Amino acid sequence: MGFDRERMKTRAAELAARGVFIGTSSWKYEGWLGQLYTPSRYEYRGKVAATRFEKGCLTEYAEVFKTVCVDAAYYTFPSHKYLEGLMGQVPADFRFGFKVTDQITIKKSPNLPRFGERAGKPNEHFLNAKLFEDAFLKTCEPFRGNVGLLMFEFSRFHSGDYEHGRDFIADLDKFLAALPKGLFRLPRPTRCDTRFQQLGCHGRSQRTDGPAWQSDESEPRRRPLSFETGQEVRRGGEDVSAV
Repeated sequence: MGFDRERMKTRAAELAARGVFIGTSSWKYEGWLGQLYTPSRYEYRGKVAATRFEKGCLTEYAEVFKTVCVDAAYYTFPSHKYLEGLMGQVPADFRFGFKVTDQITIKKSPNLPRFGERAGKPNEHFLNAKLFEDAFLKTCEPFRGNVGLLMFEFSRFHSGDYEHGRDFIADLDKFLAALPKGLFRLPRPTRCDTRFQQLGCHGRSQRTDGPAWQSDESEPRRRPLSFETGQEVRRGGEDVSAV
């Protein structure tokens, strides 16, 4: 069965009107040409031009889906110019899900070239609320109408990082409590439930929604923790207060 673009467009719009946003983890996939994307929109001299596709496919994506995940924000703090470029390609009812930059979520930088001098060293900016506020939240604030979700992906912690999962929860709670009220609505954990306990380090491999990287020489195992930015959040049937 082929991809029914018009049916998906209709259903995605209906669900979004009810507060349920359907989308994908990214959008720049040339393999979707002829399905989600119309090749003729990106052709130059009879061939699909990669640069045209890269620059313009988000607009066509947003004609069908109402949300998408932005991985790029995980690798570097988003600039105003970058966000402005994204927002200019989508309608007002579109919602982006941004991964929070790894300078906030990685306890120790992996031994990878992209980390430069920070490779293999403790991350001094881990759960730095002030840096997160200044470099991430305030940059997103002018576009908050199009920001639907902020995702925190934490690396796999080792015994030298935290002895118990509750120690990480305590640090996370302090981080959330230090964030400014009213800028974005972020839930404050009120108890260490099963989901949060899995974020700790007990030397066990847990199934997560993130990639299963484990070696110190590779990207860390990442455990996603998502915070909605437009409404109260409930977890496990329990209310969680907003910061």
